[in-house]
Parts: sequence; structure tokens; C-alpha cells
Amino acid sequence: MNQPFFKKNISAIILLLVYITINAQPAKIYSTKKQHKEFYNHFIEKYNSSDVKIIWKSDVNENFEDYVKGNTEKEMIGTYSTVIHELLHGYNNIDFEGHNYFIGNDIRIFVPFTKVYNSKELNTMVRKGLQDSIVRYNLYISAKTEVSGYGKITDIDFSAKNEPMSVQNGIYGLIEEFGAYYFGCLAVYELFDYYNTTYKKDDSNAWHDYKDAVYGDAMAYYEFNLFIGWYIIYAKEKHSDIYKELCNNKLMRVVYTLIDDKFNKLVKQFDARVIEINKNLKPDMMETLDFSGSYEDVFRFIEMAGIESESIFETETKIVNGKKVETKKLLIDVEDFEELKKQYTVMVKEYKLLIAKEKFPFTQFDKHIDYLKSQTTSLIKNELKKLKIEGVTTLNYKEFIK
Repeated sequence: MNQPFFKKNISAIILLLVYITINAQPAKIYSTKKQHKEFYNHFIEKYNSSDVKIIWKSDVNENFEDYVKGNTEKEMIGTYSTVIHELLHGYNNIDFEGHNYFIGNDIRIFVPFTKVYNSKELNTMVRKGLQDSIVRYNLYISAKTEVSGYGKITDIDFSAKNEPMSVQNGIYGLIEEFGAYYFGCLAVYELFDYYNTTYKKDDSNAWHDYKDAVYGDAMAYYEFNLFIGWYIIYAKEKHSDIYKELCNNKLMRVVYTLIDDKFNKLVKQFDARVIEINKNLKPDMMETLDFSGSYEDVFRFIEMAGIESESIFETETKIVNGKKVETKKLLIDVEDFEELKKQYTVMVKEYKLLIAKEKFPFTQFDKHIDYLKSQTTSLIKNELKKLKIEGVTTLNYKEFIK
């Protein structure tokens, strides 16, 4: 095999994949606060529903600029959900007595606080490996600014007096963040028409950008249900007085039910949309590889570099314990394959480093979500089911909070 040719091809595909990941959208520049506001005014008015518009228009002091990162159209869209997420916190008018939760449809429900425990106590119940495998756990439960494997995830000073509301205010803060991620997710989900009219259906670069933007917030649906479930279980086991008050707080339970129902519906709609989008797309690198270092992953990487796998191996079928098992037989020297594997390892590291510089904290969203689902045990599901109030909707909620 022509090793220099192979290495050149691998290098080229890495550069290409990184380039298209970072440059999928037009490079139009918005350099001033006025231009930033005009951009969001235009997009929100044209593409978003009334709920997102209400949150956007609530920003009378123009605090949105604090959350805008960058000046290109891609960067502006990249912070789209963050802007709505953070403005929702301001609109909810959080104080020391309770939260005004915005549900949508001009519905705001004030929920007075009951006694809570600091969410950091969950660190004694949730094993360390699980904590570190969920980035938002470290941010919203442990109040960490750096996470193993991900590096620095926020510039906020999380000193004892400046802990996130999800830590200080326990379940009330967790539900507040749950709602903020819902509206952020809704905002970018509704940009479908922008992508649909701006890009071709087989434009993998643009549509992967769209999917990643929505996936990033959709994943929070599963994360925060885990956090809320853990919070209730720990309260039940260690703080019976707090648990009893939470169970009796009907306003809080109505708010959680309404947000969960909306978020769950949105996630399901997005899942269905992804299936339709993917029918026109070729899988990208992050969806094709698992970075395990296995022969299969190296073979997939080789094929992405434009080299036919048939020149590297052939498939053999063997009978093992009475069952047919497919194995791959190398057609090149083991030493040559090990050299290719080294190149694969180097290039994967290079790709991950370049992506990390672009501050993309998540990859392979479907795998992350599958993992989160696997951690949502029957015990957690049962406690969340008990927390919800059956039959409550945005149309009849007032009947449940009299």
C-alpha cells in the first residue's frame, strides 16, 4: 500500500471535516450591538412563535448583548438559544420568596419557595464517574467551572455566595433551568424554515449545524429530569421534612408538569424531524466513528479517506458455538496496519483538539441521550411520575391551583 498517499488522504479529510464543521454557514458580519439586535429582531420576528417573542421583547434593558458570542451569522445563530435561555431567567423575575415561572401562552405562575437542601449534597449519592459523564451535572449540581475531559465550561465565579440557582435553590432552581432550556431549545428548533429556505436538503454541513444546535438543548430534557429525580429521591431518604413540603407544593408540581409536557412533546417532534432530515444527508464524521480504536473504527476511518476497505481486509464467516460470526481478515501486514492505526489515533486527537477550540462541548448527541436514558431508572421514573399532576394542561391549570 502507498503509505504516504494514505497519510496525505487522512490529513486532507481531517482538514476538510474541520473546515466544514466550523464554516457551514455564511460569514456575514454583525459587528455592533445595534446590528446584533437587528439580527435577532429579524430572525425572531420571522421564524419564532409568540412564546419566544414574548421572552425577547421582555428585554427592555437590552441585556441580550451579554450573551452574544461572536459577530458572524454562524456565531449569532450559535448563541441563539443562550440568548433566549438567559433572558427567560430575567423575565421570570426570580427573588428570595419564589419564582415567577413563564410557561408560555402568556401564562406565568408564581411558586413560593419551601425549604430546600443544597443540590451539592447529591454528590454523596451520585457516583463520581456518573457525575463526570454528564457535563451539566458538574455545572448545575456541583457548581464546577472545569470538568474532566471537557476542560473549562464556564467563566462564572461559582464561589459559595455565587452558586447557581440550581444549587442554592434546589429543585426550584432546577425547574427554572429546565424551563430555560426548553425555551432555548424551542427557539432554535423553530429555525427550521430558515435552514429549509437557505440551504439545499442535502447540504450536510448546514443541516448538521441545525441538528447540533437543537440537540444541545434537547439533551437537557433528559439531564434535568435525572437531576430532579435524584433531588426528590435524596430528599425522601435524607430530608423527609423537605420531601413532604415538596409533595404538598401543588404550584411547583403544576409548573413542572406543564414544562415537562411541553419539553417532552418538543423532543419527540425533533426526533421525528431528524429522521426526515437524515434521509437526505450523508453521516458526518462524528456520527460515523466511535473513536474506540477498534479495527472496525479504523476501517471506517480508512474508507472516509477514500481508500477501499477491500484493499485492507476481507470478511470471513465462521461458525462459533453453532452461530455464524463475521470476522475481518487483514490483507496487509500487521505492522502496516498498526502504522495506519497510529495515524488514525493521531488524526482523531487532532480533530478533537480543533473541535474543542471551537468550544463544541458535545458530540454524538444520540449516544449521550441513550446513556442518559439508561441512567433514568424505574425508581427515578416513578418519583417523577408522582411529582407530576395528571390531567393538568395550559387550558385548565387554574383549576388545579385554587
